[in-house]
Amino acid sequence: ERMQEAPQLFDQEVRERLELSQEVRGWQYIRAQRAQQQYQAQMERLFEDYDLLVSPCVPIIAPPVNARETPVDEQLIDVRAAVLSYTSPWNLTGLPAISLPAGQVRGLPVGLQVIAAAGEDERLLQWLTHHTPT
Repeated sequence: ERMQEAPQLFDQEVRERLELSQEVRGWQYIRAQRAQQQYQAQMERLFEDYDLLVSPCVPIIAPPVNARETPVDEQLIDVRAAVLSYTSPWNLTGLPAISLPAGQVRGLPVGLQVIAAAGEDERLLQWLTHHTPT
C-alpha cells in the first residue's frame, strides 16, 4: 500500500523488486514457505554437530559503488546476487549471524560471518566477546 501511495519514497531498485513481488501467486508463496521450513530443519540438523558456522560474508571483493556487474573468472556476474549470496541463507532461516572485519584483499576490506543455531544468539555473542580483540 505504501508503495502504491508514495512510490517516490522508494529507491528505484527497491520499487522494481516490490513490483515483481506482486506477480507471486498464493500457491507459490505457500510452496516457498514449505521449502523454507525444510531448509530450517536441515540447518537444525547441521547444528546438532556444529556449534558455529564461519564463512566469508561475500564471494567477491568490494566492487565500485554503482557497479551492477563484476568480473569473476572471466565472466560477468550480478553484483547484488553475489553480495547477498552468502548472507541470504541466514535471513531465510532466521539464524543469528554477525559480520566481522577480517582484514583486506587488494587494499579493500573483507568480512567474516559467524552463524549460530536458531535461538543461540547469546552463544554467538559470548563467542564474540571471547574471540575478538577489544
